[in-house]
Amino acid sequence: KKQSAVPMDKILEIRSENRGLMQSLNRSVCRAGGQKLTDRELDDHLAVAEAGAIETASKQFRLQSWDGSQNNSDQTSNDEQDNLEQREAEFKDIFNKHRDETLLLIKESAERGEESVPMSKIALIRAKNVALMRAANILVFRAGGKQKTESELTNTVVEAEAAATPLYIKEVENAQKLAQSTSNSDNDTQSSITVSGCGLSQANGKYTRSVTEIREGAPTYRKQGTSNHKTGSFMVYRKKTMGGSTYWLMSVSDNKGKPTQVLYKSSETNSTDECFPPITGWVVTFGGIVPAPKLTCACIQEVVTI
Repeated sequence: KKQSAVPMDKILEIRSENRGLMQSLNRSVCRAGGQKLTDRELDDHLAVAEAGAIETASKQFRLQSWDGSQNNSDQTSNDEQDNLEQREAEFKDIFNKHRDETLLLIKESAERGEESVPMSKIALIRAKNVALMRAANILVFRAGGKQKTESELTNTVVEAEAAATPLYIKEVENAQKLAQSTSNSDNDTQSSITVSGCGLSQANGKYTRSVTEIREGAPTYRKQGTSNHKTGSFMVYRKKTMGGSTYWLMSVSDNKGKPTQVLYKSSETNSTDECFPPITGWVVTFGGIVPAPKLTCACIQEVVTI
């Protein structure tokens, strides 16, 4: 396919499959009197196998493509540099993944009124992501980059966790500014959206912006109503996944205001500044009913199908 590197999702797919096989076989080894490998040791074996395969493939490619010319030599050098940059980018992606997962834990703890994230939850994602970092770093080293020591990997994980705190503080500050701006607004049309034509008729109507309920730096819009014979609220809010993708969702919530069933989901949005949900690109989820609703935003002053 002329790709400079194997897509990480394909690596993760075969890694998961073969890790399960290795665990099963290792249990048989233990019953036969052999050594039981820890999860970390199994991950290390997988990483070494992956790195060895890449190194072997790279050597074969260089032998097949070599014709003694300077041009081929230059091309090989460029390919190796591209491969190193790709591997370093994959390592950085894992760093960002750990930072974002830590940020999510911080926000969940704050919502529960806890002063800090329980160490057991930090340790859980740390163990998972440091194993991914270790494997990715071996690939960086095989591509010609620096191999980090265990101490350096641990420090990198701690740096990712530390980077989550200022992100959370910034989100809180933005939410406070947004809430203050909303509370100072005298124009009610700037604080609501209207849903109509929805397959779930109870979800139609006016959704009012909450002054205090901020999710991912954006306001939450709510409508009192009934769905599936359960009294609660319909809500439209912004959601960020662990992978960093951001969406707007229309959901049913319980009496405590927590979303319980997603009805419709927007397409992915990269903007974190918009206070209104997107007007196009929505889809019906498992909990929704066709047809899709129509949305009126005060900032748009028109009705569009989502």
